[in-house]
Amino acid sequence: MINSVPMSILKGLEPVILYALAAGLVFFGLSLKKHKRKVLLVPIWALLARSFWGIHHFLWIPGLSFQFGMLNIITVFCAPLILNAIENPLIFHERDTRARSLWISYKLYNNPRMLPLALTAESKGSIETDRNLLVFVGCRTFKVAVLFGVRAALKAAMEVVFGTLRIIEISPSREPMIRRLISNQLTSRDLQLRIFTTAYWLIETMAQLELGHLLLAIVFVVLLRFDRPEEWPPLFGHPREAYTLRRFWSRFWHRLLSPSVATWGRAFADKVLRSRDQKTAKNLIVAFFVFTVSGLAHVAVNWRLGQPALDRDLLYFWVTFLAITIEVAVAKLWTDISSRYSLRLVSTGLFGRTLDYAKFVYVFGFLIWLTPRLVYAKTYESIMLQARADTPL
Repeated sequence: MINSVPMSILKGLEPVILYALAAGLVFFGLSLKKHKRKVLLVPIWALLARSFWGIHHFLWIPGLSFQFGMLNIITVFCAPLILNAIENPLIFHERDTRARSLWISYKLYNNPRMLPLALTAESKGSIETDRNLLVFVGCRTFKVAVLFGVRAALKAAMEVVFGTLRIIEISPSREPMIRRLISNQLTSRDLQLRIFTTAYWLIETMAQLELGHLLLAIVFVVLLRFDRPEEWPPLFGHPREAYTLRRFWSRFWHRLLSPSVATWGRAFADKVLRSRDQKTAKNLIVAFFVFTVSGLAHVAVNWRLGQPALDRDLLYFWVTFLAITIEVAVAKLWTDISSRYSLRLVSTGLFGRTLDYAKFVYVFGFLIWLTPRLVYAKTYESIMLQARADTPL
């Protein structure tokens, strides 16, 4: 009987068990006095590292390896913050307080986005009507279905528009866009391929994350009823919020890793800066810290999964940070100039609406400039590595 079970499934249990043990130590740590909890970080991080090492066993489920790897990294940064979240130890050994303590531990642990928590509220799963739960699941399921539908439509459209894609079309010489546009080397096919690639990459990422979020929400909101629907807000904001690069990343894109990393970044900035009044410098340090750690997290996961072009993962986040820094500086300069010369009316009426649309074009234009540098490089190197592996000696 056991021989009929795929070995990948059996191997996949090991990182899950190790992760569960790490989570159990975090729960246990909350029962200790605050000054004693730090000693648990070493075994917690060791278990997470060993769990991370086995993420390649999930490759048989599309997207799960990457998501589980990122979950381990998120927990690495969140675990110390959770252990530091409450002053007094929770009581697990007494029957009348055990359920309450477990509920508080769960609430603290299952909040990587650092959403507001009401730990004084009713303990387990406030009563929700079946109608409310049905609406909650239905809306989320419809959203995921739409994302995967758009993903499938984009893939089909790419096959129709481009047919057989030649490897030279994603070669390093095709990565630059502005330079080739200036020299009149950028063809309409090149531009179409960049647009499709960027849109597909965005939708694919959103669909995978929203699917995982939906499945977890069904478990904790509908089946176990530990949470209320409003405690599981959407991962992604409304697209209308993404009219600048800064808002794209802070308002529209998911924030699973950045809140905990930003907390570490603020502590790092306080150590680096002598004066805590240096708000602009501190914001820059924190932002650079967050984008760097995010890039390194992607590098680590992709390295463990055997992906090529790892430098592009870090470069993607560094270039984005630089672009946002320039964007904020330009916006501040425009605000100063418009207030000094009374130009506020310029941004109203028809011109203002046109400017709003131009902002969205600018954001997507930046993405179609940068994203192919990531996707093309990984795809090209993967094809070349496979070709060399298939070539007989």
